[in-house]
Amino acid sequence: MFLFMLAALIALGAMALDLSLVEAARTDMRIVSDLSSKAASVEYTQTGSISLAKSRAKNLAIQNTVIGAKDFRLDDADIAAGNSQRQTNNKFQFSEDATPINSFRVVARLGGGSVNPGLQSLFPGVRNGEATDLSQMATATEINLDIVLVLDRSASMAFDLSGVDWVYPNRQSFDYAYFQAPQPRSRWDSLENAIDVFFDEMGQKEKKEHIALVSYSAPESQYSAVYRRTFTATEVTTNANFTNDYAVVQNAVRAIGNREIIGGTAISSGIDRARTLIRNSPNASFSEKVIILMTDGQWNTGYNPVQAAVYAKHERITIHTVSFGAGASFSVMQDVANTTGGIAFQAASDQELQAAFREIARSIGLSLTE
Repeated sequence: MFLFMLAALIALGAMALDLSLVEAARTDMRIVSDLSSKAASVEYTQTGSISLAKSRAKNLAIQNTVIGAKDFRLDDADIAAGNSQRQTNNKFQFSEDATPINSFRVVARLGGGSVNPGLQSLFPGVRNGEATDLSQMATATEINLDIVLVLDRSASMAFDLSGVDWVYPNRQSFDYAYFQAPQPRSRWDSLENAIDVFFDEMGQKEKKEHIALVSYSAPESQYSAVYRRTFTATEVTTNANFTNDYAVVQNAVRAIGNREIIGGTAISSGIDRARTLIRNSPNASFSEKVIILMTDGQWNTGYNPVQAAVYAKHERITIHTVSFGAGASFSVMQDVANTTGGIAFQAASDQELQAAFREIARSIGLSLTE
């Protein structure tokens, strides 16, 4: 009797471990299908080539591990291009080979006629020694976007790139530099260059998105004895409403840099203004809503930006954040991004700032719709 019970316990233990193996393999395959479908969609957006998109998906799959499979691979038959449309129930329906192409579906498979063998059990006696066929599917779709760029135009954005506060390009004195437009090699100058990179990437996509521009600092009114006039700053400004004419937004960014930028850092006000624009957008009912929030400092006006992000989350808005320079509060910006399911970028140089905006442009507009 004892031996019978022991054998039964061993068999149950083997089955439990085998089920754990199957679930772990499914999880790994889901990750591969998710990442590979996104990679294919990004490649197609950049090149317009289905074959290159499939190659990128296959290359990414090889770089990921699936438990129980050595050198997991995708085949061309596992990757399908097509069109996904949102239905009345708010779900997406994928149609293979339909145009215009806006989606890639990837089916990660073990066994079942795929290039990968089925999943073998850890114990030969389980499942009668037969391999298990598994599959996981994901579809990445490029969908309509409402994007609001929310940019910091506080006084520190006129500082140079040394990372030292109150040091201006060409070592100008405070009395002159504070009330001047930001100079070349200032933080604002670097931001303008990064925004150009962002729009270069967005311009390579087949579809133009709706983009708006908001800038923020903090209320200020200060008299300059040098210039003999009073300079003022508003807390938040809508510099460009939603448009798919990217040049309009780029010109609005440059217009900010053509005059003095003064005042503190009201990050939450920038988020709130972007939320209002998105709520009033004609696309609000069917678009993916994105805020790209940039700062070089720490919030010192208004309420906690993380609470503003909570409000944005309730409105299904994703906030990607960019912290520029050593003085930026990356921990707060990271919390803002994490709260809404966004990504937090940290840039120490103008090259890293450009890389952050380039990566954001490449990644937004892709959603896993299956």
